[in-house]
Order: sequence, then structure tokens, then C-alpha cells
Amino acid sequence: MTFTDTGLVNTILRDITSLGALEIHGLIFLGLLALGRTEVAAQFFVANAICMAVVYAIRLVYFRARPGRVRQKKYRTILHRIDASSFPSIHGYRSALIPVILSQGLPFPAVLLLWVLGFTIAGSRIYLKYHHKTDVLAGFVLGLVVSYLVVFVL
Repeated sequence: MTFTDTGLVNTILRDITSLGALEIHGLIFLGLLALGRTEVAAQFFVANAICMAVVYAIRLVYFRARPGRVRQKKYRTILHRIDASSFPSIHGYRSALIPVILSQGLPFPAVLLLWVLGFTIAGSRIYLKYHHKTDVLAGFVLGLVVSYLVVFVL
């Protein structure tokens, strides 16, 4: 099997996309606290909370079906409906928080690696057909705006 095999690419990108999951962000937050980087941990937490609130508010009033899926007529709960909506991408905003907030005080190679990781997480959502391009772009821009504001305010 080579890297160009679709199955291997899909497997790698599924692993990369999981780095934008809530559980990973929780571990990052706890890791920052364990390392004594409480200010960065606070920024990371606040930016995540603000972005999540904005995404949920948008998804409450606007629904967009994920690529290749049809909107159901009824959902069991409002949370199922919010989760089924594609716009804006939660992984999109989280992929922007990683380089903006975590790169503070790091040397350039580490900053560059975090940006590559952020763009790769965002791109994986499109490649794996979990989101439309505009979903990820909107989420990424939201994450950029909120995280830069949080870094400058906190």
C-alpha cells in the first residue's frame, strides 16, 4: 500500500480530523494547565466557549445539510438537529484556535507546524465530505476572529 492509495489517505485524514474534536481540545486545555500555562489555557477555553456559542446560535436559526445527506423532517431533539447541521464547521473554528492561541511564545518552526496542522484539520473536513467548503471557511474565519480578539483582550 502506498500513500497515494485512497484508503490510506482517508485513514490518515480521519486521524488528523479527529484532532479537532472536543475531547482533544479538552486534553490540550488540561495539558496547558499541567504545564503552568494558565493564561494560554484560559484563552483557549474562552475562545472555544465563545465560538461554540456562536456556532450553536447560527445552527439554531439556519440549517444546512452535510454533503451528500438530506435534511430529515424531524429530529429527536434540538441538539440532534444542531449536530446534523453543517454550517458553520465546529472543526473549522477549532482548527484556527490551535495555531493562533497555542503558538504564543513558540519558535517559528513550531508556529509553522501548528498552522500546517490547523489548515490540514480544516481541509480534512472538506476532503472527507463532512462539510462544504463554505462551512469550513466560515468556521475557520470565526475561529481566527474570536481567538485573536481573546488573545488581545485576555
